[in-house]
Amino acid sequence: MTDSATPRHIAHRTSAAVDAAVGAGRALGLTVTDAKALHDLFSVVVHLVPSPAVV
Repeated sequence: MTDSATPRHIAHRTSAAVDAAVGAGRALGLTVTDAKALHDLFSVVVHLVPSPAVV
């Protein structure tokens, strides 16, 4: 079975990953006012702005 990810599926996955990264960062005491997905291919890489943290 070969299902390709649709743009809607990818957007949902990216949004969920960003939300999870923000939650984890805040739970660890980081100040997070914004988050930017830097990369989304096999995994989603997120910058937790303004903290100098990338997850």
